[in-house]
Amino acid sequence: MATINADQKLKDELLTIIKQQPELVTSLLDSVTKTPAKIPESFPTPDTDLLRPSQAAAYLNMHRVTLHRLSERDPSFPRKLKMGERLCYYRKSDLDAWLSEQEI
Repeated sequence: MATINADQKLKDELLTIIKQQPELVTSLLDSVTKTPAKIPESFPTPDTDLLRPSQAAAYLNMHRVTLHRLSERDPSFPRKLKMGERLCYYRKSDLDAWLSEQEI
């Protein structure tokens, strides 16, 4: 019962702040909705052509699962380079070539 009262008290306090300072709420909402898309930290530098799967997915503007499905199902999709048991890469140049083949 004490949790319900605490939750209601918090809700009431938040509503009071919203009513008293609507510009603060607007500012917070703007900062949340205007955040740029997340670019992987180690995005490829000009001196490397190798991309991790998450980087390759971001480069192709698709989800990592979609990238995996394409690599499994589409024989024309570039093959991944297996560097270890759990480490693989895609060549950016291969992805660019595959993209150019997809143009209509």
